[in-house]
Amino acid sequence: MKENKLGQEPAFAACSDTYGNDGMSKRFYAACAAMQGLSVNHLYANTHGSDPKKLIKTAYELADELLKQEDL
Repeated sequence: MKENKLGQEPAFAACSDTYGNDGMSKRFYAACAAMQGLSVNHLYANTHGSDPKKLIKTAYELADELLKQEDL
């Protein structure tokens, strides 16, 4: 049985294509939204610089926490 990972279900209903792909995951969608907010936040940029790897890591950390809170 495949382990169900946090946020791997589709972000939008009925998005499957002809190859069985379900579109973007809830986790990826939430990380994109977080990254968008972080990238325009001058306070974050001044504190963490413009390192894209740090930005992406923080975005996924925020997305993971959001998805954990969804189950409360």
